[in-house]
Amino acid sequence: MQQTDSLEYKIEQRLARVGIIGLGGGASAMIPKFAANANYHVAAAADIDQGQLDAFSSRYEGKTFLSAEELCNSSVVDIIYIATPNQFHTEHVLMALDGGKHVLVEKPMTLNLADADAMIDAAERNDRRLGVNVKHSFAPRVRKVRDMVTS
Repeated sequence: MQQTDSLEYKIEQRLARVGIIGLGGGASAMIPKFAANANYHVAAAADIDQGQLDAFSSRYEGKTFLSAEELCNSSVVDIIYIATPNQFHTEHVLMALDGGKHVLVEKPMTLNLADADAMIDAAERNDRRLGVNVKHSFAPRVRKVRDMVTS
């Protein structure tokens, strides 16, 4: 393709098409990071708030869904970032993995160990990647606590 500034060219050059479930506080910090990274294309979002979806669509030109299930079953995304309230993480992670998507879920991964085991089993069963977004791991205060614990 000759024209390097066309949207199609930019999308083809990115490695992963990202969908977001939950457009609240957690997502507001992460979506711009995905958008700024040349390895990702912010492709879609799901939320129960139409106003949030409209704002997302205006800014990122992505497809929108009123249900997590629709996004998880969509062919427009490769990876799903889950930023819903904690009590929905298990349901949404399992739905995404069973839909054949890789998953990055906000912390905490889930509310109990049995659900964490179910998520890990689903990732292995579907041959998908599952990660937990712990974005403060390298913050100075967290590194200081780590240093204190290991000393």
